[in-house]
Amino acid sequence: MDGKTRLGLGVLGGALALGLLGDWLLRATPWGINFFLWVGALVGAAVVAIRRGHLQVTGEGRCLVPVAMLFALCVAWRDSAALAALNLLAFVVAASLTLLRARTGRLRLAGVSEYVLGGLYAGALSSAGPVPVVAREVEWRQVARGRWRAPALAVVRGVLLAAPLLFLFGALFAAADAVFQSLLSDVFGFDVAEALGHLFLTLVLAWIAAGAL
Repeated sequence: MDGKTRLGLGVLGGALALGLLGDWLLRATPWGINFFLWVGALVGAAVVAIRRGHLQVTGEGRCLVPVAMLFALCVAWRDSAALAALNLLAFVVAASLTLLRARTGRLRLAGVSEYVLGGLYAGALSSAGPVPVVAREVEWRQVARGRWRAPALAVVRGVLLAAPLLFLFGALFAAADAVFQSLLSDVFGFDVAEALGHLFLTLVLAWIAAGAL
């Protein structure tokens, strides 16, 4: 297994871990120090990926990482919805420019278009999630070897395609129909709607983390 594939698998595993951590931390609202802790974990995962991948991070965007973390910390500073929203907006702007110019480029001469481009770039990465890593970075033939390779890859593709739809529609039906929710709870022996809520939040945060990483 080459270094590129190992790094891709590490990114996917780190994103899943961040999704689980985010479900534990970010379910409590309004956000405060829990948001800062999750952002710190995301930055830590990025540092590990950079070092393991021997990536050159020489752009001026990397200097905005402390700024983004400062705004994430400021979310817990004042008990004001307006200030929290402004701090979140400032965090998004700083994080977007970090993603745009962390490896190459300058920010000191950036204009309004640079900020807009950073936002679009970060939004595209977050929307794509793990898809670029799965499609381009990981050589799945190196992961699954031997006679079980074809069945294993088929199972993985099937799960990746079916699981999100199954959980999404299951959560929607459980939220819309109390009888269906009660039936699921009786069958599985736990609150299915709550479990699906945890799973949905975990997958959403893991998706965003994978795109950022």
